Amino acid sequence: MILVSVIIPIYKVEDYLCKCIESVLAQTYENLEIILVDDGSPDGCGAICDEYAIIDNRIRVIHKENGGISSARNAGLDICTGEYIAFVDSDDYINEDYITKFMDYAKPNTIVCCGYKYISNDRIVVHSSEKIMTVSTRDAIDAIQSKYIQNISGLSKTNPFTNRVWNKFYHRSYFDEIRFPYGKSYEDVYMSFELLLKCKWFVAIPYTTYNYVNRNDSITKSINRKAIIDQIDARLKQENDVNKFPDLLNNAKKINIMFFIMVYIDYIKGKFCLTWNERKFIKSYLKQNTNIVKNDFKYNIKCFLVLYNESALKLFYRFRNIK
Repeated sequence: MILVSVIIPIYKVEDYLCKCIESVLAQTYENLEIILVDDGSPDGCGAICDEYAIIDNRIRVIHKENGGISSARNAGLDICTGEYIAFVDSDDYINEDYITKFMDYAKPNTIVCCGYKYISNDRIVVHSSEKIMTVSTRDAIDAIQSKYIQNISGLSKTNPFTNRVWNKFYHRSYFDEIRFPYGKSYEDVYMSFELLLKCKWFVAIPYTTYNYVNRNDSITKSINRKAIIDQIDARLKQENDVNKFPDLLNNAKKINIMFFIMVYIDYIKGKFCLTWNERKFIKSYLKQNTNIVKNDFKYNIKCFLVLYNESALKLFYRFRNIK
């Protein structure tokens, strides 16, 4: 039976961790190497990990200084021995057939993706495919880009194609020369296209077996200047990753334009600071790529205002706040 490594980065999730670990231990596929990475968590997470390691010999525990989720995942990658790798975030949980369903479709040249439930307070949104979808790497990237464009435009799409690594199943060879970027937020965005470009096929399976718990105090919910700058870098890396596909490159540029405008407007609203060089970079990027959104009236106008009439943009949002 093929060994599967499940890597769980852990930091300040004492109230969620037991449910997460129990869901992994309950898997119908039993040949697992479960790597719990205590990323210097200041609460009781480290002790909880050690207690579970005594209960089940499939569990390996790493205690390390806090370095962020990328560092924690990398620590797991450095010691894992499974032929396939799955990631589970420590505040989420998985259905008992999570690994079994993946193994039914796993191949060395394939990334398998399952559906997931987005759980926020009392609201649950299911993101899943209705049937088995086997697509090329190029089409998988296109689907991820399309979902992001739709979502940022306010048109929700509930397919399972995401930048996330936690609802996917990878052959270990994909990580032979790749590690998550140390100290960066939005590490999944940095990695997703690079990993996709290593496979030949992307398979979305019609099983909703991952449960993503959206916490108000989670890292992804915190908005700060560093997180914004990291996401800008991540989006630019995605653009660079797809530069051999002209249509995907245009999609990547459109996403960056939409995101950069959103960032600049939040800066105008006073949500965070941008340095003069950062503002200059955003304006330069918009100026060079405005033609990408020339047929989109909304973003064409916003580009113009950011580039040539920032004062009008400031007055507009100041008036909206007063109103």
